[in-house]
Amino acid sequence: MSERIGERVIYAMLTTATRLACRQKLGVRPLRQLLEMAHFHEASKDGRPLRDVAVLLDISPRKAAQLSKQLKLNFLEPSVEIGLPRRVEFLLWAAPLSRKRIRQALDPVDEGDLDNALATLVREGRVIVKKESRREVYHRVRSNSRLVGDGWSGRIDGLQHLLDNLANVIYARFFRDDRKAFARTISVQLRAEDLPELERIYESVWERVTALEASARDDPNALHVDLSMFWGPDQKLGGGERGSS
Repeated sequence: MSERIGERVIYAMLTTATRLACRQKLGVRPLRQLLEMAHFHEASKDGRPLRDVAVLLDISPRKAAQLSKQLKLNFLEPSVEIGLPRRVEFLLWAAPLSRKRIRQALDPVDEGDLDNALATLVREGRVIVKKESRREVYHRVRSNSRLVGDGWSGRIDGLQHLLDNLANVIYARFFRDDRKAFARTISVQLRAEDLPELERIYESVWERVTALEASARDDPNALHVDLSMFWGPDQKLGGGERGSS
């Protein structure tokens, strides 16, 4: 794929964010700040040192440090009024961290309360501990079940999961020409009273997919596949092309 076409694909993805930004009357400056922070977040997810992230994004080490701080604050601010385990989980959403780094980010925090919160998260399977460079690092674990999370935090987590899958499909279809990825969009007219039927269709899909998963349980060549289904009324958020890839 040429660089120009690659940029066009990325531009198409950005229109989703910019349409919502226009609807929320978000200006260019805060949108640019969010884009910078999201770009830094993605580049640093695999544990790259800060200096390597700076090189990758073509920014100064000082700017990288600033974005790192902003990212942590962004994930901490919404969680001030909730329990400590959830606050830690929000923090780890931004990046895996050692206990020392978690304590510094949450300061002031009681040492015993922090240990209890970490133990709770590990016990409940929400966080795992990995040995990295002779230290223990805590990683947030996203459930792959279809359980709906509590409140807005669970909905944002679900949104992130959906968009992660969408990004994987786009990369496979456009950048790797991988036909194992599939995408179709259909536009139809429905009566409002028939919308519950879509949910019943989803239930039948869920049952069939779980049966397929059961048949692949002992297959060493089985593929991990994320399947997303979503629908909604056209909100006329802006112009754009319609079609499928």
